[in-house]
Amino acid sequence: PEEERRRLLQGTGVPEAVEKDLANIRSEYYSIVLPFMETHPDLFSPRVRSLELYRQLVALVMAYSFQEPLEEEEDEKEPNSPLMVPAADILNHLANHNANLEYSPNCLRMVATQPIPKGHEIFNTYGQMANWQLIHMYGFVEPYPDNTDDTADIQMVTVREAALQGTKAEAEKLLLYERWDFLCKLEMVGEEGAFVIGREEILTEEELTSTLKVLC
Repeated sequence: PEEERRRLLQGTGVPEAVEKDLANIRSEYYSIVLPFMETHPDLFSPRVRSLELYRQLVALVMAYSFQEPLEEEEDEKEPNSPLMVPAADILNHLANHNANLEYSPNCLRMVATQPIPKGHEIFNTYGQMANWQLIHMYGFVEPYPDNTDDTADIQMVTVREAALQGTKAEAEKLLLYERWDFLCKLEMVGEEGAFVIGREEILTEEELTSTLKVLC
């Protein structure tokens, strides 16, 4: 039930991510997909012109497609288009996986990364994903403490609000907002960003250290 989902997922970032997905899907459907189908009535009958059907199709592609990772020098580019590959999506994910997908111009190969005894399951990796990302994209999580890629995210604005609680005079508050704007211009923080804390280290250490130094 929706109330139980809201309670269990509170603070994970999943409800907000889903809302953003649904808004994007709706916008894309009415601005691109529906006009395209209406322009080609010989290919798309009125009964398939449905936002609900489009939602289901997008969910299927999101959950089962592959995206070839960008090379390091291509980091500024848009992500590669998703690929749908029959049978390549049958392997489950584990952070401690024993196989890995390799891309080449002509084929995809699933390659073992360690010896796999007969009868043992072959596990792929869907990427270094925290549990909130896994449940958002694929509908499952790894039980604690198996997911070594799991993280705790602290919203950047939460740190700002905590700093504001320490201000007393209006001048102090204004100065703190000026410092926050300065960090935004440096692209160290953002209204929708998060500080990411992993098992072994703070993954956004530079951003968090700079923010604490400037705000304090």
